[in-house]
Amino acid sequence: LEKTLIRLRQERTKQDVSLLPEHQQALKFIPCSGHSRIYLLQMDDVAFVSSRMSGVYVTSSDGKEGFTELTLRTLESRTPLLRCH
Repeated sequence: LEKTLIRLRQERTKQDVSLLPEHQQALKFIPCSGHSRIYLLQMDDVAFVSSRMSGVYVTSSDGKEGFTELTLRTLESRTPLLRCH
């Protein structure tokens, strides 16, 4: 897994979010809910995002997980996150 992640980071090109329409600027925070509260998770703190039958979940670098109503497509287009299957 570590070798694959290193290769992906080397081969990956930065997404050009400057081409987004003005009303769709790059996201700096992801709105999440969990533990009976709503919070904004900074993009720098996002470890990964996963999709399940119950919705889309964001996991932070410290292991905390929250539900977001944003779709994977929105997150992929408006953040530097990379989709892998």
